Amino acid sequence: MLHPGDTDFVYSYTQLTTYEECHYAYYLKYIEENDIETEGNAFAEYGTLCHKLIDEWAKGDLLIPELADQYEQRYSQEVVHKYPAMMVGIAEKLYDAGLTYFQNFDGFQGLDIIATEKTYFTEIAGKKFKGVIDMIAYDNFSDELIILDHKSKSLATYKKEQKTIYNQLLLYSKFVYEEMGRWPDKLAFNLFREGGTIVDKQFTMDEYNKVLGWAEKLINEIEENDMFRSIEMKDQIA
Repeated sequence: MLHPGDTDFVYSYTQLTTYEECHYAYYLKYIEENDIETEGNAFAEYGTLCHKLIDEWAKGDLLIPELADQYEQRYSQEVVHKYPAMMVGIAEKLYDAGLTYFQNFDGFQGLDIIATEKTYFTEIAGKKFKGVIDMIAYDNFSDELIILDHKSKSLATYKKEQKTIYNQLLLYSKFVYEEMGRWPDKLAFNLFREGGTIVDKQFTMDEYNKVLGWAEKLINEIEENDMFRSIEMKDQIA
């Protein structure tokens, strides 16, 4: 079992946000490898299915006319858990939103796709760090390089989280620079639950440096956390 401080331990954006929210939750999930979340999550399964279909199209494994049929066929097989009972009508609403999205999918017209669902590795604060970028694309109209993330969030939720929702893509810009030798021009979200509404913002080095500093600070804190260091020492003694 790897712990913070081990040479091969790999950090991620989700790890950092988990640690920031609750140190003990981080300990359970990433040290004890005990996922404290529910065993199944219909929202996650729904989002994963939609991500898969977009990725399969982007890789050339599915054609646009096949997407809606594939969504209908695979939904009951891949979204196997129930949505919360108190959210009346949410199952039908999300299913219909996904079906409508794929029925009207236009293939991101004007974009040349460079990479899809690709895992990248880098170093932050001298430690290994990885992330998965949903899509990197080049806009033929604006000559801009774009990081595009597919989200199942509603537009209302996006607006509530707008101050922080771009932080992950800002951090992932480091991957793009190291891979392509240039920073992205734009960070964007494909809100497939909202019919494929694209929301975006321009990349700035100032915002990137702030998020990078945040990540470095948290990684250093985790590395120095006595809880995790004592666990590592116990393993070495054992």
